[in-house]
Amino acid sequence: MILKKSLEKPIIIQNVISNSHLVANSSYAIGSVSKFFVMLTPSFNNTSSNYANTTFFWELSLQNSSIVTDYTREPFFTEVFTEVGRYSLSVNVSNLVSFDYTKEYFIVQEPIEELLINTTTPDFISLGGIVHVVASIKKGTNVTFKWDFGEMDVYVTPSPVTLANRYQERSTANYTYWEVGTYAITVTANNLVSQNEATLSNVITVEQQVSGFSLKEILPTILGDTTEIFAVLKEGTHVRFTIDIGRGAAESVTASEVDDGFFKFDYVFNVSGVYHVVITAFNDVSFASDELSVIVQANIDDIQVIVNSDVIIHQVSQFLVKNNNGEILDRSDLLYQWTVDAKNLSSALPFFTYTFHTTGLFELEVLVSNLVATKKLSVNVEVLNTVAPVVIYHSYFVEAKHPVLFQLMNNVPNVDDDDQNTIEIDFGDGHSAMLDGNSSEPLQFSHTYDVAGLYQVNVSAFTTNVHSVLSVQEQISNISLQGPTITRFYRPESMQIWNVARESGTAILYTWTTKHLSTAPGYNLQSKYQMFTNVLQKECLEFAAAGVYDISVNASNHISWQTINIQTQLQEPILSTSVYIPTVVHGQNSTIEISVQGERPFTFDINYGDGKTGLYFSEDLMEKVFVDSGMYTYRYTLNKHYLLDGEYTCFVVINNTVSSRSVTVRGVVEEKISGVRIMSDSPSILQLGEVITLIAIVDKGSNIIFEWNFRDQISGPYVESLGNMSIATHTFNLPGSYNVTVSVSNALQTEPITVAYPETLQILEAINSLWVSPKNDRYTTSLHIINNITMRTDQVKFHAECSGTEVTFVFNFGDGSPLITRTGVNKADTYTAETVASHVYQEEGSYMVTLTAFNAVSNSSTSLPQPFLVQIPPLGLSFERSHYETKFGEYTNLTVLVNGGSDLKFYWSMGDQTTYPNHGMSVSHKYFLAKDYTVTVTASNNAENVTVQCTVSVQVSLQGVSLSVIHHNCQNGSNNVLICKTDEKITFEAETITSGTDVWYDWNMGDGSYPYYSRNDRRVYDYNQNGRYTVTVKASNANSNVVSEPISLWLQTPVRDLSIRHKGTSIVNAQTSFQALVHDGSDLTYTWNFGDGAIETTSTFTTSHTYNR
Repeated sequence: MILKKSLEKPIIIQNVISNSHLVANSSYAIGSVSKFFVMLTPSFNNTSSNYANTTFFWELSLQNSSIVTDYTREPFFTEVFTEVGRYSLSVNVSNLVSFDYTKEYFIVQEPIEELLINTTTPDFISLGGIVHVVASIKKGTNVTFKWDFGEMDVYVTPSPVTLANRYQERSTANYTYWEVGTYAITVTANNLVSQNEATLSNVITVEQQVSGFSLKEILPTILGDTTEIFAVLKEGTHVRFTIDIGRGAAESVTASEVDDGFFKFDYVFNVSGVYHVVITAFNDVSFASDELSVIVQANIDDIQVIVNSDVIIHQVSQFLVKNNNGEILDRSDLLYQWTVDAKNLSSALPFFTYTFHTTGLFELEVLVSNLVATKKLSVNVEVLNTVAPVVIYHSYFVEAKHPVLFQLMNNVPNVDDDDQNTIEIDFGDGHSAMLDGNSSEPLQFSHTYDVAGLYQVNVSAFTTNVHSVLSVQEQISNISLQGPTITRFYRPESMQIWNVARESGTAILYTWTTKHLSTAPGYNLQSKYQMFTNVLQKECLEFAAAGVYDISVNASNHISWQTINIQTQLQEPILSTSVYIPTVVHGQNSTIEISVQGERPFTFDINYGDGKTGLYFSEDLMEKVFVDSGMYTYRYTLNKHYLLDGEYTCFVVINNTVSSRSVTVRGVVEEKISGVRIMSDSPSILQLGEVITLIAIVDKGSNIIFEWNFRDQISGPYVESLGNMSIATHTFNLPGSYNVTVSVSNALQTEPITVAYPETLQILEAINSLWVSPKNDRYTTSLHIINNITMRTDQVKFHAECSGTEVTFVFNFGDGSPLITRTGVNKADTYTAETVASHVYQEEGSYMVTLTAFNAVSNSSTSLPQPFLVQIPPLGLSFERSHYETKFGEYTNLTVLVNGGSDLKFYWSMGDQTTYPNHGMSVSHKYFLAKDYTVTVTASNNAENVTVQCTVSVQVSLQGVSLSVIHHNCQNGSNNVLICKTDEKITFEAETITSGTDVWYDWNMGDGSYPYYSRNDRRVYDYNQNGRYTVTVKASNANSNVVSEPISLWLQTPVRDLSIRHKGTSIVNAQTSFQALVHDGSDLTYTWNFGDGAIETTSTFTTSHTYNR
């Protein structure tokens, strides 16, 4: 018959849950579905059946206040957030055999929408100009605005990224550009859940203002050639140029930069003359102009020298300069330098008169020049010694509107024909006259010229034509010298254009004289004169040094002259400037350091940027002078006290009498650093690997340098310092307690101010790898009975261990006793926490021991991998006796006794390599050899084992035993008697005839001593009395006994200390008695040697002897 029975309830086998991990992002956006998931250890397949009997309890908290709780059967949790803030989500996972707990923190923010950027700043600004921009958003929380102005600097609106519910809807930024260029301004608005970027629709172009623009004076140029005008530009970017040549309208002109800051302009003038040229350099933020005079003159074509009549000794000869067309070279820009007969004459006229006083051949040379060309021509003139038939005399240089007296000399006899005596005169100005020439006397007549000029007079008389030339000139009156009284001087040489104004005067020759009166610093020129002549009323004067000069002009023609002089100064312009305002702390004076390269005196017109201005003169200031290669640099220092801290744009205009330079410089007055504090909404207790964010804010101060110290020896924080705020995020690498500090300073306040975060950060390692085990890995213990009433175990120690810090362990021993809490101790130089808990069980049973470990950031639970057994050990295990004998060939029956024990098992070892495991308390066994066996029995359960032993002697019947003496100093005597000494050890040995085990011996020593039994087949014995003894031994086992044949012993005491005495007289042939004295000895025989050759043996100790000699 078969019976079948099932359990009423199924057995549920489950994993122990530990080291669970909640998968969550660091941030979520409101309005979207946010999903969370718990990863379980050991991992489960993602099926519903695997989560049977597993419960997930979720708790969602906002700002540490619980807002949602929920139970699920699967490890998933979803939520749609409607409110921003800092949340925590925890989940408690449990099944029938274990539970675990995990928690994560995260931020919920509103995404950013509609980022806009605009500015009121124009597209072009000056270097040092400020751009004002505004960014705004429609939606978004915890927004950080990052401004990128196209340079290395990035300005971030101080919006703490970790503080919940922080709304920042707009950001305003002011930025000062100190580098020229074109910049696209971009703003990025971001929070933890979104990021938007916007770029300003127009780019900002930063230009350096035009300054230090000056034109270099140039030499006159030839009409039709390209005029090269050079200019110096010290500062300015994106510069363009226009030119105005005096026509009232400017036109664009292209400049080529031939060197750094040195430009060349090419221009072609179509008409000769003196031009007042203005060139303007400009960009989109500034302009600067300079002017100069440009002299344009025509070239000199081929010329010829014409003699107006025969050259006759002692008569005035006339010479004219004409072009190839035969026309008199009547140009106002030409200077004529005549050389004849070793004499020189300069003139503004192409007309030359000279009287030769010797005949012969002379060379006449004329040099015709202007400021751009020179023509030189020489002719040979033959001077005749003859008489001209008709000669006309008059003044060759006369004043206009004054009568000119002419005298006509007739050296030809009269002619009867009246027609031939008529004289026709052409005065060259459109007037003529008819005169009667019959008189032999010189004929005189006059004519008045109304307009100054060069006139050719033609006379037809007496069949002869006479030609003459005269220059009608105006008197020079009221001349004045027009030019700069002070101008810029550029090394190595500079020029000035001077103009002589007059009220009247023609055919004027100008003689210019310059006298060097004084020299500016840096030059070593001595005073000197320069003199040159020209026909232009404008003159380019060249100067080799800056200083003061006297300029005089003598204006002359052939009828008048006037002289005028004036002083002029050439001063070096301001070539370079620099202004520097070091940053100071509020309350200190700002120092304005000005360096100027150029010639004094200077004026400094300063706009301090705070509504105040100042005008200063170099003569009133202390200065330092530096000289390099003859160039002087002057340094001045001004002090300014700003009432408020901040950034000031200081505009400095530096002038001397010939130039002006402007400099824009930034001055900063910093607040004293104060109001330093650290804030955070991160908890002070964090899990290792969790990010903490701290924000340092400085209420007052600028250009702050933040230095964070998280006391982490492995790595430092990620720091983003934003103006007066610094955000430090850090992940600690090691658990421990950390006191975070931040030190703030700047370039001026170098002694840092250090503040500490008010809370000590506790960085804990999350609990992982939790396990518990009994000490020595024994899962059983013994339950002891005390006083036959109370049962209890010894102290059972359980060892708990996990990775983690600041761990508390809670033990549940499974017997209903109170929970035991222990604080974990971390092993040296590790983050493994361990502890030991002891417990005493008082009942027999199987117990499931569970362990929960937790710290401030995590918890975990586990249990022993198998139940812990409490059992009663084997009690009073014993054999009935310790020795058993069995006749060879028969079964040996053995039984053990036990007083108590739980679930005992017996293990028999019979001593002949036969074992009976898991046997009962009795065993029956047959041995196959006759010998002694040790039988071992172990009674055991899971708590303890006890061992007991007995001996089993398997024996055969004895057939006989022999006795012998094996170690002795005895001598063989007669009749098999051994003669031995007393007090000496004698070894007896018994030997059974049939081998067997467990033989014992009964020794009879023959001296009446007590019976002696032993299992040793040898006995060592000594006799202390002399005499005769019979020794036997009886060998016995459990089955039989036999007695040996006896051994006869004769024990004798050895002789000791022998001496001889005699008595009586020793006379020949008389008896002499002797006595032997011994200290010890038995059974003595005396052998006497009397010394005379006689020897005698006796059994007594006395004797006598008769000596015969």
